[in-house]
Amino acid sequence: MRKEIMLKTLSLLLMMFVLGTVFSGCTNHNDVSSTDSKSTASQIVAGESSRISAEEIEIPSDAASRSENSDQSAVQQSSSGKTSSQSSSSEQTALQQSTYNTTSKKEGHTHEWKTQTVEASCLGAGYVKKTCDCGESQSTSIEALGHKWSGWKTTLKPTATSEGERVKSCLTCGAESVQSIDKLTSSESQSDARQEVLRLVNAERKKQGLSELNYYSAGQAAADLRADEIKTSFSHTRPDGRTCFTVFEDFDLGAFMCGENIAWGQRSAQEVVNSWMNSDGHRKNILNPNATGIVVGVKDNHWVQLFVTE
Repeated sequence: MRKEIMLKTLSLLLMMFVLGTVFSGCTNHNDVSSTDSKSTASQIVAGESSRISAEEIEIPSDAASRSENSDQSAVQQSSSGKTSSQSSSSEQTALQQSTYNTTSKKEGHTHEWKTQTVEASCLGAGYVKKTCDCGESQSTSIEALGHKWSGWKTTLKPTATSEGERVKSCLTCGAESVQSIDKLTSSESQSDARQEVLRLVNAERKKQGLSELNYYSAGQAAADLRADEIKTSFSHTRPDGRTCFTVFEDFDLGAFMCGENIAWGQRSAQEVVNSWMNSDGHRKNILNPNATGIVVGVKDNHWVQLFVTE
């Protein structure tokens, strides 16, 4: 009986040992399987990430011309875990769309013009240029304006040994035109100039049916003095403050001086008479019906007419 009990006990212990070994083996297998599964999953994820990176690096250079939306779409597709073949197909679609958009710009879109204007100057032409983002442009030229000149102004008086200078400027751009003034003429030439002034004045009076003026030689010294005085003070008021009419008193001349014309910078008798005739006050003196004589003074291109009533 005791022997049977011992045999049963041994059998029971043996069964327990066998069962314990089986359960222990199953537990170890599950742990390994779980670990392997995690490792495999990690490898798959790493592999997928590797494919995505390779696709991003190998994007063709012309893909840089895709629209911003196409680029964002490509990134989103790659990040969503699509396969290499799916990502490649998406890139092809984006490239085809870019080519289509370029074609539509050239063949049928409505231009949105941006205008650039360059104003014309006195000597340079301008233009109006319209440009569209598609690359199309149109241009219209504007002709140069040309100078608008002021009158001449003497900047350097001539002398007997050197020329003078006068200048006129453009009222638009300020450009200047410079012209020389001849050297002063000799006394003989001055005599010729005085006689030419007399001739031109009488021609103008004749046109108006007026009598010709005589040359008042007695007043030559007075006229020469006034020509010299206006070099200092270009005015009908003399440098000492007296009026121009007092010059006849200084030389005790019996004639009555009824008018004076002065000018500066004109280079010939014709030029100075033209200037006087284009001015109402000077013209009135030349065509004064009460005048009977004239005397002319010329000094350094300063001109004086003294009108006389005898």
